[in-house]
Amino acid sequence: MPGSAKLDACVCAADEAPVTSEQLGDDALTHDAITADFRIAQRKRGHRYSLDDVATAYQATEATPGDVSHYLDLGCGIGSVLLMVAWRLPSLKLFGVEAQP
Repeated sequence: MPGSAKLDACVCAADEAPVTSEQLGDDALTHDAITADFRIAQRKRGHRYSLDDVATAYQATEATPGDVSHYLDLGCGIGSVLLMVAWRLPSLKLFGVEAQP
């Protein structure tokens, strides 16, 4: 990916080929299931999605009233909570904002 910023994480469908280190840079990567349909390639070092993200996504989906059409995640990091909410509530329009590159 010449000329582009180095990514911290990448999401792909569970049936797609995993992202390679060449695509994300030289750091070692892991390919972890984030939902039944998606896997996330993330660096072994640095921010990673965790059980906290799973609990936050669960609480967000359980607390969402039925008439909500949009979801905003401020400070979404690598977007793991946003992706899990999107998977659980596919009819919503979701937006994530992260200030740090």
